[in-house]
Amino acid sequence: MSSEQQPQSNTKETFQQEIRQFVAEAVFFFEKIGERAGLHATDLQCLNLLSSLGPMTAGTLAKRTGLTTGAVTRVIDRLEKAGYVQRERSERDRRTVLIRPQAKMAELDAFFERYLQQAWSELYESYGPHELAIILDFLRKTHPLNQQALAQLHRDTASFPS
Repeated sequence: MSSEQQPQSNTKETFQQEIRQFVAEAVFFFEKIGERAGLHATDLQCLNLLSSLGPMTAGTLAKRTGLTTGAVTRVIDRLEKAGYVQRERSERDRRTVLIRPQAKMAELDAFFERYLQQAWSELYESYGPHELAIILDFLRKTHPLNQQALAQLHRDTASFPS
């Protein structure tokens, strides 16, 4: 339920609730995009990381996602077979293999934009440069926090309370 439907007295709680709703809606959106593109949800998220962060090794992708290196290898195999990525030897160190997004990624980006571009553009325009800078700063600061939480979750051996 959004804050418009049920006002919250605590701004922090309202903020956390809105983020959870945003994440849930984004997950469902990306799952549907992946389904239409013939990609597993995990494959699509790995592809999103490669597209936004640039080429990286399979080990780095495993660390960023919390997946095992074996699972990442299978993801890369599927993405490579579908034409979305290519394995390339690093120019600096030929022992290093980088996973690089390919031109087919532009087709997927265009598919995303068909559904989000206009609405998101209008949303961006509703904020001034200072407000957008604050939002961008917040989002950038969430990345390491999310990565730390994911790493902790993988290290933690406690099971979910029943």
